[in-house]
Amino acid sequence: MAEPENEIQEFSEEPDVDALKDDLDRCRTNLSYYLDQSEQARDDRMNMWPSKGKYGQKTEPDSFPWQGASDLEPNLINPLIDGDVAILKSSINKGNLIAAPTESGDIGSSKMVTEFMRWRISTMDELPREAGVAANYLLEQGVCFLGVYFSREVRRVLEPISLQEIAAISPELATAIADPDMKEAVLEMLQGSFPNLSKKRMNRMIKELREDGVTEIPRTKTTKSRPSIRAYELGRDLIIDSNILDLQSSRAIYCVHYYSPEQLKEKVITEEFDEEFVTEVIDRTTGDMDNTYTQGYAESLGAYQAEAPEQYEGLVRLITAYRREIDEDGIPVCSVTTFSESAEGYARSYTMSVDAGQYPFVAITRETISRRLLDSRGYPELLRSYQMAVKTEMDSRRDRASLST
Repeated sequence: MAEPENEIQEFSEEPDVDALKDDLDRCRTNLSYYLDQSEQARDDRMNMWPSKGKYGQKTEPDSFPWQGASDLEPNLINPLIDGDVAILKSSINKGNLIAAPTESGDIGSSKMVTEFMRWRISTMDELPREAGVAANYLLEQGVCFLGVYFSREVRRVLEPISLQEIAAISPELATAIADPDMKEAVLEMLQGSFPNLSKKRMNRMIKELREDGVTEIPRTKTTKSRPSIRAYELGRDLIIDSNILDLQSSRAIYCVHYYSPEQLKEKVITEEFDEEFVTEVIDRTTGDMDNTYTQGYAESLGAYQAEAPEQYEGLVRLITAYRREIDEDGIPVCSVTTFSESAEGYARSYTMSVDAGQYPFVAITRETISRRLLDSRGYPELLRSYQMAVKTEMDSRRDRASLST
């Protein structure tokens, strides 16, 4: 098992990306045992095993007891998980959310808070999907992880603007646009107001304003500003220390996200991603999944991978590291750095301003049999022997019938 760092993680304005990559490799290596458990649980649930017959028969020449013998799917675990996932999702939909008052004077405000919370949850469009994904992880692997964020989505949109509206805001700019001899001056004024616009776009805007009196101007518009959640799978979407007692005791949490090149270019404007880093990572890593991360996970999927391979063609994988550190005043903070394993530098780095030092993640375990977070077991681990017994009985009865026939 790789050894963790012993020094105190002190905060720095400039993140050490190489150190983050080394720590990510350490955490990933230490999770190999749990990846093997996840592989076995997935195979048990999906009824996958080596040399499985496609039509319920053994097809290998050296199959026991003979080629063509019964090879049925017991399918004991999956229906139990599906049924309990439906119950868990239904409990969220039918749950009664109430803000309980502490004093008699709080009754009015508690009612208003209750209605606000119910409305706020109703605006989380991803909640039914992510709750279902988390419930499947919980029952299959014994633990699930939820990222709890405040999602703010900003997009660039085109909005119409007329020459009269420009005149109301800046009469000098409107006068300059109307004068054909002041084209260069107008370009300078527009460049100062809209530094992200290309010269081609500004020339077209000036032409449309002079000819039609109206044009379209790019503006930044907030399209989402609300709480959001996302379910993460251990070892695949989320990588942590394997020996932790709870999430908050982890030295760092690493999240894996995939973006299209177009999304990354948009984030340069909307989320202040470093433009040089984005350009480099798009050129060097788009669709490139040939590294230790994907190789390790492909191996962990075993037979299931052959049935449902995942394709990342045209996507860029970035890692977001959440790391607990101590600033120069001795205050615990949580720094967030987004980087790529295949490129130098980083896309963005900042310090969380809310709940300093706390990770925005929640871990839910199916059982608590020890203080270790990852000791919780899922249904496949508990029911594996029963499913094997059912399969043995099914195959033996079918083979007996074949011999009788």
